[in-house]
Amino acid sequence: MDTIRTITRKLHEHQDVYAQQVLNVLGLGSTSYRPSVAQFNGVALAALDELYTHYPLKRTPDSQAWFSDLTLLEKISADDVYTCAKKRRAFEGYDKLVHSNGARAVASAAVHVLAKTVAELSITGPHSFEQILDEILPSDTDAKKMTLARVKPAFSRDEFIRFRKWCWFDEEELSIETVCQILKFLLDDAQEAGIDPRNPEEAESWMDLIEGYPDPNNVADFLCTVKLFTDFHRETLENRLPWDQAAHKARHRMIAAEQRLGNNILDEL
Repeated sequence: MDTIRTITRKLHEHQDVYAQQVLNVLGLGSTSYRPSVAQFNGVALAALDELYTHYPLKRTPDSQAWFSDLTLLEKISADDVYTCAKKRRAFEGYDKLVHSNGARAVASAAVHVLAKTVAELSITGPHSFEQILDEILPSDTDAKKMTLARVKPAFSRDEFIRFRKWCWFDEEELSIETVCQILKFLLDDAQEAGIDPRNPEEAESWMDLIEGYPDPNNVADFLCTVKLFTDFHRETLENRLPWDQAAHKARHRMIAAEQRLGNNILDEL
């Protein structure tokens, strides 16, 4: 509830970028730091049903005007959620909404409809935006607050691209200090986001944050990177190999695994 309250409030305050950053950290599974996208959608859609049950709108707003700042696809999702919410069947229509629009699109649409509806009610009724929000989404003060991930990594995108090229056998030279620093930043960001970097599904969300756009190949790239550095770490610390020799050995181990396993490389990793 705290996560939904935060996003709804930020949208109302026209802090769309911040709101989107919070939405971006929703993963397929929940952690101690943030809910899963499924949990988020369930609570948000149920809140919409309660909102439209107990706070009927005095006038019918123009949904096109409400969602004028959204993209075409976002408008379609928001309009679908809004249509269900007006009938107080948003939660009931959960499966259909997700099937038609996708889970993340429903999450974004739900909080946009919440923000617009609560704002409209605060204009036409006796209650303020915060009063309505407190009624519909009471804050659990005893619960651990959700933590927003550092969406902007502690290193530049150019550095990350160089790092990835280095991992994938490019000849570009990187010092061991740079490589280890970038790896540490990657792991720190994942941990702060509540993401388990060893979980492929979690890794997908993490890589989306780093890259700034979704790419299914990110999971494979990430797992291969982890495998490389697992071997690298073992050779440098346990076998006391110089870092350049360890990196060379780790890379050739990856090539051998790819040749042996082919398309089953992910299963092996």
